Amino acid sequence: MHSILITGASGFLGCYLCRTSPHQQAITALYHRHAVTALPLAAHTLDLGDAPRLQSFLLTCKPALIVHSAANSNLDDCEKRPQEARRLNVEATRLLAEYAGQHHARMIFISSDMVFDGSQGFYRENDPVHPISLYGTTKVAAEEPVRALCPNQLNIRTPLLYGRRRYGGTSFSHWLVNRLAQGVASPLFHDQDRTPIWVQDLAEAIWQLAALPFTGTIHLGGDNRIDRYQFGLELCRLAGYDASLLQRVSMNDVPSPAPRPVDVSLATDLARTVLHRRLLTTVDGMAHMVSDRLR
Repeated sequence: MHSILITGASGFLGCYLCRTSPHQQAITALYHRHAVTALPLAAHTLDLGDAPRLQSFLLTCKPALIVHSAANSNLDDCEKRPQEARRLNVEATRLLAEYAGQHHARMIFISSDMVFDGSQGFYRENDPVHPISLYGTTKVAAEEPVRALCPNQLNIRTPLLYGRRRYGGTSFSHWLVNRLAQGVASPLFHDQDRTPIWVQDLAEAIWQLAALPFTGTIHLGGDNRIDRYQFGLELCRLAGYDASLLQRVSMNDVPSPAPRPVDVSLATDLARTVLHRRLLTTVDGMAHMVSDRLR
């Protein structure tokens, strides 16, 4: 039996990775502040920024596969606390990659569409990276040691995630659904394009890739490009919320510490070839999300 280590287990994606993990494998989950109590697996609390403790834990756990989803993904918080962001997003990733390379383990690193500057759109895996935020910069800096130190690795770049909040973490869609359900006006950008992906679809694709011999960088995004305002309109149509609560606003009208790219949509041709399937469109994924919410 091969052991699998999942970091960021209490986060939005991490919870889904734990829920959809291969049942025949021994799973160990790491979280920092929010305990993972609702899942039938071994869970441990660990600050990944504590290098000696992390190294000691890895030597004890001896994972054959590391799925590294832990990160500070809040763009504004990264700008405000750059040292902490680099410690978690870059240095912890480097230590995990070092272990994986030295012990012939497979490593899956969850990166981001924010490695691009947004001037082009439909980015392919070999397009030059050029982040404009500190968060994006940390993801670029973390991808490098994964590639350099761990031959059996995957750098998976992911976009905006949506779906039902299961056990922990948060998401744009969770924020939006709560506001619409309470009848609260919701400002949404109309001038930033992404390729959002339903978190369940993403988690299943990650585990499918984990079982394949593919290595390198790959983009996993939904099968269409959309802005947040259009996303909100589709959600209202499918779930029956009041679309008049949606406020169409520009990124330029909302001052924030972190700059936002205009179009970081991801091209997913490689993923379709490797996975032999298309990832869901926003409408299809959102229909699953709405159905999941009603159960």
